Amino acid sequence: MHDERAATVLFVEDDDMILKLLRRIVEQLPCTPLFAANAEAALAICADTDIDIVLSDYSMPGGSGLALLTTIAGRWPSTLRVLVTGYPRAFFEERSLLGVVDHMVLKPWRSHELRDVIASLVERVHGQRQRQPALAPP
Repeated sequence: MHDERAATVLFVEDDDMILKLLRRIVEQLPCTPLFAANAEAALAICADTDIDIVLSDYSMPGGSGLALLTTIAGRWPSTLRVLVTGYPRAFFEERSLLGVVDHMVLKPWRSHELRDVIASLVERVHGQRQRQPALAPP
């Protein structure tokens, strides 16, 4: 069941074993996890669902995670974006990340470190919601 107050986190990863691990990593966090195997599926989910955080692998068949996050930044700028990559940060031109990636996670990552990153972003989303004024009824 979807908790309307929970942050919605979309994980984009083409490896089924990593997706299973991601499910286990976030099961105790106050978030609603969604999963996509590629950029096309991720964009379809984003079009139909309010996504708070997208965590995408860089290397995927059919498109890079950076291209996906760039598209999401343009269409849904309030969505927090995380790039997971085995390439060092120096591989990317700094300006290509500016305004597109809110956080980078380098592979190989440790489960508890990734959980901490996601938990921090979920807390950030919850904090932003608490600071937003409630809409007055019509």
